[in-house]
Amino acid sequence: MTRPVLRTETRDAILDAAGRMVERYGYRKTTMSDIAREAGVGKATLYLYFESKQDLALAYVDRLADRVLQALRRLAAEPAPAAERLCRMLRLRVASALAAVRNMTQSLDDLFAEMRAQLLAQRRSQQAAEAHVLAEVVRDGQRRGELADVDPDTAARCLLGATNAYMPYSLSRDELGDPEDLIAETERLARLLMEGLIRR
Repeated sequence: MTRPVLRTETRDAILDAAGRMVERYGYRKTTMSDIAREAGVGKATLYLYFESKQDLALAYVDRLADRVLQALRRLAAEPAPAAERLCRMLRLRVASALAAVRNMTQSLDDLFAEMRAQLLAQRRSQQAAEAHVLAEVVRDGQRRGELADVDPDTAARCLLGATNAYMPYSLSRDELGDPEDLIAETERLARLLMEGLIRR
């Protein structure tokens, strides 16, 4: 028996539909049938792509993280000074995360209640990839004589760790407040952190 061809556009349509349904009804109330209907695919097709609602949710989060990683790589490749690129990268990751969950704050709590271990493992992997990109910018800044002689990998992990305080998974629903305030706080913190990295 030949395996069916799994198409990227169908997978993306399912993930898009899942995002809309979770925004509308929340993670707990959204069913696989709801998602299939919203995506315009049969339930059997949905299960060809995702084994369960948890599997689908993890894929949705992974896709968001991959898009952020690609955007970080684009910023890293810009010709701006390293400290400026690092500030923009830190701002981007917080702003992207806040935008992704702006209508899903209750669903975040539900997701963590249901699959905390899987989400934390996924987050560690994603942050390792982000740290690698930031570390390359630190190395580039050191080669240019812009940044101090510090361990780039340690610096990257510290930059991420410091700004993780503004990420949605670190904040309660009440603390999320106005995303623009959190982004502004991230920018101020990033500028302060750069003071310790810039070569004097």
